[in-house]
Amino acid sequence: ARMVKMELDTIKRLQKSGFTLLSNVHITNPNTVALFMQLHDAAAAADVNLGTTTPNYVLVVPAGVSATDVGALDKDFIHRLKFDLGLVWAITTTNTGSTGPTSNCGVSISYS
Repeated sequence: ARMVKMELDTIKRLQKSGFTLLSNVHITNPNTVALFMQLHDAAAAADVNLGTTTPNYVLVVPAGVSATDVGALDKDFIHRLKFDLGLVWAITTTNTGSTGPTSNCGVSISYS
């Protein structure tokens, strides 16, 4: 299992191309509005057109109060989520939208 920790600096990201099992997601949200993590089964980031391509899964990330009092999502998948083509994810302001957050989110993902 691999764990990746990052500050989101792009609106969408190819986490892994090819068969992927997602086991855990942890996101911190310093924004004062709820955000949405879109998870797509796609081989490349270019295969996902945010706002048009329907995500396979969407996770809600609760709003924070400030940069020091952040909202957070900790999600363990007992039955890991399966992506046949690959895992492309994005953090957006609506569940199927294309607009990224005002402030970067901290993201940690465990997958194999």
